[in-house]
Amino acid sequence: MIVELKSVTGIMPKLFQSQVISYLKASKVKTGLLINFGNTSCEVKRFSV
Repeated sequence: MIVELKSVTGIMPKLFQSQVISYLKASKVKTGLLINFGNTSCEVKRFSV
């Protein structure tokens, strides 16, 4: 599993999601998490390829 941590206020740009998907494809790992700690609550998105 790949875990990408970010600290961005507001809405997470699509670029971050594209990064995680690229990491998954390049490493041949099936599952990844994109976690943003920048807002008042933690936002977690799960990806699989």
